[in-house]
Amino acid sequence: MRRAWNGGKTQIIEDATARSTRQNAISVAAAARRLGASDVMVVTSRWHAYRARALVRAALPGAMVQASSPDGRPPLSILVRELGCLAALPYQLIRVRRWR
Repeated sequence: MRRAWNGGKTQIIEDATARSTRQNAISVAAAARRLGASDVMVVTSRWHAYRARALVRAALPGAMVQASSPDGRPPLSILVRELGCLAALPYQLIRVRRWR
């Protein structure tokens, strides 16, 4: 996704350690707090953006969280997986809010 970002000379922080979107949202929130950031841009695929943005918003209440996505269509298998992940979103939001 870093290669797809065309948002200018904005500071970009990558998280190579997270193994799930929930873990990534927690890492993003921790980095934003360390930096004192109030605006966060989540760069991810279009089909993943809704869930990623929701989890970062839950981890970082009060911040302006937006998503940016490159063009492209996912394979059907990815869409099916994302639908399954969306079904688990309420549970994931609860876990992220407990982390705060």
